[in-house]
Amino acid sequence: MTKEQRAKALDRWEQVDRIIADYEGQHEFKLPQPWRDAIPSLLLQGLGEPELHLIFDTIAQVEFAAGRLAERPTDYTAFKD
Repeated sequence: MTKEQRAKALDRWEQVDRIIADYEGQHEFKLPQPWRDAIPSLLLQGLGEPELHLIFDTIAQVEFAAGRLAERPTDYTAFKD
């Protein structure tokens, strides 16, 4: 990881609460606690926007399939029929 990538990852890590809240708003569900705890570490390791979207999309589908989401998520990329 370059100095620039490391600085960007640290900046995103410092903003983790805002980033999670933004994604929760976009995907219209609360991120389960184990993932809330893992996201800061993943951000420090250089997790980017596409990967973060995929995590939320996948979790939304799992939550829907398990019956914990009343409606099927409207915007997702993983597990399309």
